Amino acid sequence: NTLLGGEVDESLDTIKEILDYVKGLNTENIVVKKTSTITGDGTKKSFNFQHNLNTKDVIVFVYEVSNPYQQVFVDVKMTSTSTITVEFAEAPANGTSYKVVVMA
Repeated sequence: NTLLGGEVDESLDTIKEILDYVKGLNTENIVVKKTSTITGDGTKKSFNFQHNLNTKDVIVFVYEVSNPYQQVFVDVKMTSTSTITVEFAEAPANGTSYKVVVMA
């Protein structure tokens, strides 16, 4: 079994034991996160987002900001070390909002 990329002892069977394990992990590679909300206008399919994380090695999630908060699958281009472009297959409807989360 693995947890957060490391080997996990089979004896870790309670939430407290797992939390204690996570607290002891090396924190040199702490995830940095930037978020933004984008809102459709019915015509625009591409949205630029400046994250300023100084790397193209990012993970991007896009999800609805209202119930049911589902993840939305989009094309993502790492246009620079500080910017991504999120592209929808179809333009989001006018007033429809999505949360963009960028992690490095």
